[in-house]
Amino acid sequence: MNSRERVAACLRFETPDFLPRHIWTVPWSVERYGKELEEIRRRFPEDICWADDVYELRPEERGDPYAVGTYTDEWGCTFDNFHEGIIGEVRESLIKEIDEVASFRPPFDVLPHDESAARERVNRFCAESDQFVLSGCGPRPWERYQFLRGTENALMDLLLEPESAKELLKTIHDFYLREVEFWASTDVDGIFFQDDWGSQQALLIQPEMWRDLFKPLYKDYVVIAHAHGKFALMHSDGNISSIYEDLVEIGVDAVNSQLACMDLADLAARVKGRITFWGEIDRQNVLTSSDPEVGRSAVRKIARHLYDPAGGVIAQLSFDLGVVPETVEAVFDQWDIESKKNTESMTLKERVMAAINHEAPDRVPRGELAIEEDLLRKLIGEHRFASLDANERLLAAIQELGGDLVNVHQFPMEQVGQTSMGPVFRSVLGDEHVITKGSSQLHKRAIDDISQAGDYQAPDPSSCLTGNLDWFVANSDLFVFAQVMGPVSSLDWMLGTEDYLVWAMTDTDAIRSVTEKVIDYEIARACKFVDHDADAIFITDDIAFNSGLFLPPHIMDELAWPFYRQMISEIKARKDVPVFLHTDGDIRTALDKIVACGFDGLQSLQPSAGMDIVDVKRRYGDKICLMGNMDLDHLMTFGTPEEVAEQAAWLCEHIGSNGGFILSTCNILTNSVPEENARAMYGAGVGV
Repeated sequence: MNSRERVAACLRFETPDFLPRHIWTVPWSVERYGKELEEIRRRFPEDICWADDVYELRPEERGDPYAVGTYTDEWGCTFDNFHEGIIGEVRESLIKEIDEVASFRPPFDVLPHDESAARERVNRFCAESDQFVLSGCGPRPWERYQFLRGTENALMDLLLEPESAKELLKTIHDFYLREVEFWASTDVDGIFFQDDWGSQQALLIQPEMWRDLFKPLYKDYVVIAHAHGKFALMHSDGNISSIYEDLVEIGVDAVNSQLACMDLADLAARVKGRITFWGEIDRQNVLTSSDPEVGRSAVRKIARHLYDPAGGVIAQLSFDLGVVPETVEAVFDQWDIESKKNTESMTLKERVMAAINHEAPDRVPRGELAIEEDLLRKLIGEHRFASLDANERLLAAIQELGGDLVNVHQFPMEQVGQTSMGPVFRSVLGDEHVITKGSSQLHKRAIDDISQAGDYQAPDPSSCLTGNLDWFVANSDLFVFAQVMGPVSSLDWMLGTEDYLVWAMTDTDAIRSVTEKVIDYEIARACKFVDHDADAIFITDDIAFNSGLFLPPHIMDELAWPFYRQMISEIKARKDVPVFLHTDGDIRTALDKIVACGFDGLQSLQPSAGMDIVDVKRRYGDKICLMGNMDLDHLMTFGTPEEVAEQAAWLCEHIGSNGGFILSTCNILTNSVPEENARAMYGAGVGV
C-alpha cells in the first residue's frame, strides 16, 4: 500500500498494511529542532499531509501568528501573542455588542477568486503525492465565534442571547460552507474541520446545547465531504467524551482529540470500531517529558484500549512548544512495536516453536544470546538504564528491538580477590578469572596439573542459580532459553585454551574423567532450568577456529560428541524441550556429527568463518533449526543500516519464511554494533 491507500484502509477498517503516521508541527519546532524532525521523519515516514494554500491575501491580515507581538487574521481578529510558537488570545472583541451581528460580513474575498485555477493547483499537488492529502481549510464555527466576540461574551450569548447567537453562527457557517464546497470539489482525500470543545474535565457547554446549536453545523460539513467521496476528519481538544457518539452518528470518520483527558476503556466500549482515533499523545505531560519511557507507556495504554489491526487508529502527535525530540521518536517507535505485535497471529513462544518445528511462523522470529551493556544502554536510553535493574534493562532492550526470545545465563561465581587488572572471581568449576568489563583472563586453573585430574571434585548441583530465569518466566512473554556450557568450552574455561588443547591430545583419558564430572553438573543445571519452566536449553560450546575444529576428529569422538548425546538425552528425559548448540567458527566438517547428536537448533553460522547458510539450509534445513548468520566482523559493525536491513530481510525471506530459521547475529549483539544497525536488523523483514 502507498500512504494514501494505507490511511483510507485505516479509516474504512479494511486492515492497513501498517499503522499510518502523522506529525503536526509549528514554526517553533521546525526552527529549533529541524535536524531532529528530519531524522524522525526519515525513520518514521508520514502518511498524511496538508494541501497547498490557495487563499487570497487581505489587507487586514498583519503580523506573524507564531511570533511575540500582535497578529491580525483574515477575519480582522487581533491576537496578543506572549510566547513564541503559540497563537495568543483575542484581547478586544471585533463585534463588541451583540446587536452588531446583523451588519457583520465574513471575509469571502479570501476564498480563491479564480476557483478553476486554484482547483487545478490543488489537484496537481494531490497527483504528485502518494500521501493522504487533507484540505487546506479548517472550519471552526465555535472558535471563530469566540474570536469575534471574546470567550466570556460568547458563552453569555449562548445563554442570554440565543437568537442573536444563532444568527452570528449562521453567518460564520455560511462562509465555511462555501469554503468546504470548494475543497470538496478538488482531489484532496479528506475535509478537515475543528473546534476545541472540552476543558480537561468536561464539555465547555451542556451537551444538549451543543447538539442543538453545533452538531448540525458539523453534520453539514460531513455531508458535503461524503457527497464528494471525501473523508471527514475533525480536531477537538479537551474532554469531549460526552459527544463522541454524536460525532459517530453524523458520520465523522476520524477525530483528533486529547485522549489523555478521557477514560479510554469507556471510550473503547462506546465507539471503538466506529470511528478512527487520529491521535493524539498528551503534549502537556508526555511529549514534554525527558524520559522516553513516559512516551512509550502512553502509547502502550492507548494501544491496549483502542488499537485494532483492522484500523481505527492513526499514530499522530503534535510537535509543539516544549516537546522533547527523543520522546517523540520513542512514541513512534513504540507504535511500530504495538502495530507489529497486533498484526501478528502468534505469541512470541508460538512463533519461536513454529520455527524450531520447521513450520511457517507468522513472521521470522529473532533474538540474541546476549546484548552487551553499552549497546543496551543506547537502545533503552540513559534514563531508563539508570532506573532499571539488569533483568529489566535486558527485557526493555529486547522489547525495544521487537525480539521474540531471551537467553538467560547465570553462572555461580564469587569474588575471591583483587589484582591490579581487576577483581578475581572463582567459578563453581574451581577456576579463577580476572573479569573486567568486556574481558576475562585466567588467573588460576581449576587443576594445577593434568596429573590431578583424578582428584577433581564435581561441583555441587545445589549451587545452580535460577533467579534470572524465574524473573523472565514470570515477567515476560518471551520464549526463554536457559544456557549451560558444553564439554569443550567448560574445560577450556577451567584450564585455559592452550593447556586444554594439549592435554586433550596427550592425556585424553584424564580430560575425559574431568569432563564427565563437569557435564554431570551441567546436565543437573539444565534439568533444574526446565523444572523452572525454561522453554529450551542452549548449550554454548565453541569448538572451532575460523579455519576448522579445535581438535582432530578422533579426539572429538572421545571428548565432544558422546557428551552432547548424553546431555540431550538426559535433558529431554526430564522434559522434552528443544536443545540448541552455539558454536562459532568453521564447523563444516562437523555438521553431520552435530545433526546426528540430536540437536534441535544450531546457532552462529559465522559467515566470516566460511559458513554458507544457503548450503547448510539445503543440506540440513529439514533436520535442524538454523539461527544466526548476521555477520559481526564486517556487516553489523561497519555496514550501513540499509545494508544491514537488506541482508536481514534477505535471510528472512530466503532462509526463514517457511520455518527452520531464527534471525540473530552470529554471536551476540556487541558494543561494536552501532545502535542504528541493531535496529535496522530487527526492523527488517518484519512481515516475512
